[in-house]
Amino acid sequence: MSHRSVLLFATAVFGFRSAFSMTNVAVTTMSPLWVAAGRSVIAMLALWAIIVAKKRPVLFDREHLKLYIAIGTFTGVLPYLLISWGQQHIDSGLGGVLFASTPLLTLVIGYLAFSAPRPGKSAISGAILGLCGVALAFVSPLSITMTALLGSAATVLAAASYAVGGLLIQNSKTCDIVGLTAIQLVPSSLILVLGAALLGGNSVQTVFVQSCSALIGLGIIGTCVPLLSLFTLVAREQAKVASLTTFFIPFVALIIGTVFLNEPLAPLSIVGLLVALFGTFLISPNRQK
Repeated sequence: MSHRSVLLFATAVFGFRSAFSMTNVAVTTMSPLWVAAGRSVIAMLALWAIIVAKKRPVLFDREHLKLYIAIGTFTGVLPYLLISWGQQHIDSGLGGVLFASTPLLTLVIGYLAFSAPRPGKSAISGAILGLCGVALAFVSPLSITMTALLGSAATVLAAASYAVGGLLIQNSKTCDIVGLTAIQLVPSSLILVLGAALLGGNSVQTVFVQSCSALIGLGIIGTCVPLLSLFTLVAREQAKVASLTTFFIPFVALIIGTVFLNEPLAPLSIVGLLVALFGTFLISPNRQK
């Protein structure tokens, strides 16, 4: 990858990693529907504010209206709802591990539903190795309950939804990735706000300042910035390369905990990181360079 792609990759990783933690805080006093809706609306307002401030033209093609709605649904509506609901029942670390299934799901869904070339053995092995590396680094005894299983299933479905959205962006071959990012947030925000208004059931009195602050951070730092970075990365490097960001989302939390919180770094975590890196190497189409 070029230096710019590496920077986009890192920005997406750090942004999406922060999203899991901020979602965990927000859902403590807000319903998942309102968290998902607020996240999308804040991200939309932030991105459109940047576009207006820079006086940047946005290319809107009416013929691609269905595409905008589809991308908004698969990269916004479904994953925001699923992650917000799932984070009520599992911790953010487990959520990050499960979300790392995105590269494997991208390969499978791309082949089955988007006429992508059949993934080679090295790509499939890399996706499985990467997922195993993440799981190895964060292995811990879990209390198996029905709610935990449902929360885990919701997070995996969110990963599948992101995989579909990334493939849609890749196939769109758009030249205006900023415009695409901004436009697709409009229908997703409208759908989420309508759903929250009908089914959300939150009163203002039950929402604390901490949750509101987390929601604002979730919309800007955890959604607007990484989403724009990820969409740009998809356009530059293909969906399967961009999906590799999910391998490294859990490790960001691990590094932050070790460096800033003096948490011990287990040898198994280092082994898991090396395995995930090797899996990334196998998936990358430019590994021979």
